[in-house]
Amino acid sequence: MSKSIIDRIKKRKSVRTFKKVIFEESEKEKVNLLLNQNIKSPFGNISRFVLIEKEFEEKDKGIKLGTYGIIKGAKYFIIGILEKKNKYYNEDFGYAMEKIILDITDLDLGTCWIGGLAKFLQFSKSIKLSENEVIGAISPVGYSAEKMSITEKLLRFSAGSAKRKPSNEIFFHNSIKSPLEKLPDENFNIILEMVRLAPSASNKQPWRIIKENEKNNFHFYLKRNSGYQKMREDIDLQKIDMGIAMCHFELTANELGVKGEWLFKQPENIDIDNELEYIASWISN
Repeated sequence: MSKSIIDRIKKRKSVRTFKKVIFEESEKEKVNLLLNQNIKSPFGNISRFVLIEKEFEEKDKGIKLGTYGIIKGAKYFIIGILEKKNKYYNEDFGYAMEKIILDITDLDLGTCWIGGLAKFLQFSKSIKLSENEVIGAISPVGYSAEKMSITEKLLRFSAGSAKRKPSNEIFFHNSIKSPLEKLPDENFNIILEMVRLAPSASNKQPWRIIKENEKNNFHFYLKRNSGYQKMREDIDLQKIDMGIAMCHFELTANELGVKGEWLFKQPENIDIDNELEYIASWISN
């Protein structure tokens, strides 16, 4: 990879309008190498990813994908497939696909997470799913058009694509009632900022991270937004978002040389409320 993970996180944005460009074989090989990498997800579940090609839409009407509007000019799509094994398959899928999205960003290619009410039938015909497999999300992949379509501009505005919650609404110190102030170790400030920049369904950012007292331990909780569990009965969109946040945290920590590991045991000394659902903890070594 030519760019640092921090640079890739800052560069990545959702792209819905693409140049009508056919990949060279070498470009497809690069993408497929990234899709076939062996990703070690935090909970140990395996996800798989497939690159498919579609014909360009006539008169550039675009491909309609549920509430996500229209993807224009896209010929190539990444199909993300998860296997429903243990209760953490959503988080592992989010982690793995975001790792791939960030790696593809390093190729100067645009992508866009699509997982909600997307009409996946037209894509599922192109691949074979086993009994326990389901399409978790898809993403177009290609070269971003120089100008966004009017539809994309409206979608970005309505979804608040360029907006993120301020740090004091998602990061806390030992209690959900105590916003986290700037930390003395700048590495952790950078790590948390990269989490803040992570994508999520409709930019809801459902993660809440609570730092444990004087220790550099960070506990991840899910604060749900109403309606998202009803969008898809086969997957949990907001748990996928948690996996994306975990991906940004771990990859940035690794790049900065901050050592730690995931632990899956809810802490007893953290003050939370009934709206929070424990997911995982990052324990610094």
